[in-house]
Amino acid sequence: MITLAELAKTLPKERANFVFDVDDNALFTSAWFQCGSQTYGPDIAPADVPIREEELKTPEEKQKYREIWAKMNSDLNQYSAKKWIADKLIAMHKSRDRFVPLS
Repeated sequence: MITLAELAKTLPKERANFVFDVDDNALFTSAWFQCGSQTYGPDIAPADVPIREEELKTPEEKQKYREIWAKMNSDLNQYSAKKWIADKLIAMHKSRDRFVPLS
């Protein structure tokens, strides 16, 4: 295991960009997927395996998929919890004048 201070020492001194994925990396979002699976069905919003809209067969399935993602990106944000380590990593990079987008 490595500490945050040890990690900081290994990073390049020159400017670099780091990207953090939001879903279950920077935030605990599992509850979103559980809610989506229960509300829209496991074929539309599986809680265990990622699915893309183009994998769905009918226009109705695709509409439900868009609905759950719209909900996830608005109403369900209040149920997310920020991961403390992601918060520390982002703060460390920002303190080094690095751009840190979330995707």
